[in-house]
Amino acid sequence: MDPEHSALPHDSVVRALTDDSAFRIIAARTVQTVDEIVRVQAPPPELLTSLADLVSGAILVRETMAPTLRVQAVLKGGAGSGQLVADSFPDGTTRGLAMQNAARTLSASQNSSAVLQVMRSMPHGGLHQGIVELPYRSSISEAMMSYMQQSEQVLSMVDLRSISQDEGIENAGGFIVQLLPEAQPEALDAMIARLSGDSPLVAWLQKPQGTALDLLAMVLDGIPYTLLEESPLRFGCQCSALRLITSMSTLPREEIESFVSAGEPLEIRCDYCMQLYRLDTEQLRGLLTSN
Repeated sequence: MDPEHSALPHDSVVRALTDDSAFRIIAARTVQTVDEIVRVQAPPPELLTSLADLVSGAILVRETMAPTLRVQAVLKGGAGSGQLVADSFPDGTTRGLAMQNAARTLSASQNSSAVLQVMRSMPHGGLHQGIVELPYRSSISEAMMSYMQQSEQVLSMVDLRSISQDEGIENAGGFIVQLLPEAQPEALDAMIARLSGDSPLVAWLQKPQGTALDLLAMVLDGIPYTLLEESPLRFGCQCSALRLITSMSTLPREEIESFVSAGEPLEIRCDYCMQLYRLDTEQLRGLLTSN
């Protein structure tokens, strides 16, 4: 983590409900989380904010639709031009990935055939998936709004923004304002007018000490609300030696035998966190017993 970030408020996401039951609001401060992700992934400078905003968006979708389950968001470029991936987990950890050729993906502003794919786990173990196209020069915020409306059937206003500096992220965050059935037309009109002008997120980003609660208050700007929950966020990967061995055990026996015959330890690096795992010959031979 950048030493400058160590003295800043911790990342968190907050959920709130306006007292008139018209809106649910989720706001997140994600600067330390996304800064660690981009420093591990080391994408080209032009990709920093795209990856940061995608990560913030995945966190907000999870908190909105599946706070106790996993959400993955994938920004895909056309014609095999690469992917950006954001993975958000219910324990508050999030990881990201800039896949091969991702420098050509960037955003819809430079790739008119880009698409956003969002997948979230379901309580019964299934998978909910939605895919939306990103029109030319559209933002990840607009793509997330389209996803919420088309795939989740939830009218939402989404704003995701970040500020890059050198090879890292200086500040980042976002919010979702979700329309509830109890909302009256005048309340909706007022909220749309409020968020159609200068976004409160722009002003919030200029204050490095700003918290998720500060962002929530700026979005609502005096509207009475009840805070429902605040949860910490951080960079984290789900990889482990056990997961690796379990995955290796599903390989064809012939492939495992070829590793053993080579007589050399097998080294595998996690694409998300760059953790290096080393399986020696005896561990590989043990896979043959269980394969």
